[in-house]
Amino acid sequence: FERSAVRSLALVARDGLVIAAFAGIASCLLRVPGGSAGELRVVDWLGWLLYAFAQGTAGTGWWVLAHECGHGGFSPSSLLNNTVGWVLHSALLVPYFSWQYSH
Repeated sequence: FERSAVRSLALVARDGLVIAAFAGIASCLLRVPGGSAGELRVVDWLGWLLYAFAQGTAGTGWWVLAHECGHGGFSPSSLLNNTVGWVLHSALLVPYFSWQYSH
């Protein structure tokens, strides 16, 4: 295994596109509670459940990459590791530096 900043950043971008695509698809296809389209149908509730599962799975990809940043496995640069780790952990609402020091 060789650490590669280019490959690692490509994985961050890929997972970001998947996360954005899931959000875009859900917002186009599913009604939201309290929206002008009326009450949620059963298909909307099932769709939001499927969305939550899919989005959670995609978010786990970012979490794994952020975890590798904390261990120095993301890239050879500790500045890049800490920057990307902090950004991804922040997006996931997980504290980075306190996790890094305690883990």
